[in-house]
Amino acid sequence: MSDGRRGWILYLHSMLNIQEQNSGKLAPGPGLIAFLGAVVRNRKQSLHLFQELFETYGKNVFFRFGSIPYLFTQDEKLIEAICLDRENEFIKGNGYENLHPIMGKGLFTANQEQWEKSRKISKPAFHRDRYAPFLKTIEDSLKRRLDVWERDGTKSVLLLSEMNELTLEIICRALFGQDLGDHLKEITDAVTVLVHESVYQRDSFFRAFDMIPGLGTIPVSHWLYHHVPTPSLARFRKACKVIEDTALEIIQRRKKSGELGDDLLSRYLGETSDEIQIRDEVMTMILVGHETTATALTWLFMELSRNPKWVDAIREESKDALSESPLSFEMLSAQKSMQAVWSETLRLYPPLWRFSRQVFEEKVVAGVRIPKGTVMAVFPYCNHRDPKFWNDPNTFMPERFMKGPDTSFAKFAYIPFGHGVRFCIGKYFALMEALVIVPRILERYDLKVENIDEIQMDPKISLRPNTEVKTTLIRRTAGARVQ
Repeated sequence: MSDGRRGWILYLHSMLNIQEQNSGKLAPGPGLIAFLGAVVRNRKQSLHLFQELFETYGKNVFFRFGSIPYLFTQDEKLIEAICLDRENEFIKGNGYENLHPIMGKGLFTANQEQWEKSRKISKPAFHRDRYAPFLKTIEDSLKRRLDVWERDGTKSVLLLSEMNELTLEIICRALFGQDLGDHLKEITDAVTVLVHESVYQRDSFFRAFDMIPGLGTIPVSHWLYHHVPTPSLARFRKACKVIEDTALEIIQRRKKSGELGDDLLSRYLGETSDEIQIRDEVMTMILVGHETTATALTWLFMELSRNPKWVDAIREESKDALSESPLSFEMLSAQKSMQAVWSETLRLYPPLWRFSRQVFEEKVVAGVRIPKGTVMAVFPYCNHRDPKFWNDPNTFMPERFMKGPDTSFAKFAYIPFGHGVRFCIGKYFALMEALVIVPRILERYDLKVENIDEIQMDPKISLRPNTEVKTTLIRRTAGARVQ
């Protein structure tokens, strides 16, 4: 049977809401019409779509969209198989390939040998021995920004933009040894364009051609993306060039200086002569390394604006930790209230709100048949808000985590940094940023989010606010100041 004919048969099966049974091992799920109905019902709040599918069909949801099979899962055995995959059976395929224009084939998008090579080079740059210089960089960068607010008499800020610029400055100084100065806004503006013209959004139009039965193996979307001149794609390509040019400039500056230390860029320059790989790793860290943390910090301050009792708790606990010079990770980690607020923020607003893998050979895992080519998707957002795992799951309740960051929950109920061999390499770096930035800002200011009722979650590459977070800064008359 030709591929085209097989594709049309699969398409008709979906239209008629017929699922392949094969001894009943294929997970239940909607046909095309039922799936499109769920999409329409949830068009204004797309995150609810995934929650509805799990509520309707159970912990595994299988469906076909055109010629591509999908399996959404909350099944701990399937999630474990994906996260602990040591045989490279679950590949970063569909979706991740479309991130290559943004960050190349760096650590976030790489597979198999390339990922292992990148991880091996990167891991020592995040070792505990680096915590002290990291903390100094975080403190210095934050002080510079707060001093600008003070000098300019700043009364209000666009909080997401401020956090993006701050965390980008920290990443570039800590991992690349470079201060981008006046270029920060240009770069964060480009990242914002990439997020809003994201691969998931622009992909939805071009990938539609790949969904046509029989064309699933023909790269129609790739050709259209590179040849169709639309305003959206023009903005996307321009923003990609800003990120690539920035990465190349960072690399050339370091090479010209002839200095090698123990930061991330030094390790890549010392370990490989592959200039494309070095560029891709720098692009990856520019994008993923700052944007996810900035987004989480923005959500955190928004929740503190609603829950002032936690502001008081953080201020009280941080006095001893912030009085040390130099700052120590041990003292900062003793801030139980701050740790709990950070953990609860990541529960409600996980920046990595979904991740996926693709199988290229049919397999059966825990009794579930997974056809060849299936895209398997895991949704930390859904797990984090599932009433089976959490009491009052949509309510901000940091007390859930007051026993400490290693509080025991159901397996995979809480996975903001992924799990297994591919857990986020920057987990503790992001924690250090939060443990310094939040209490330091609260020393000087009360923050009031003015448009809090307008803000919704916008699931792009990361889980961002759908609009800028307009925040009033109220200078405190009492309390310590950044030294």
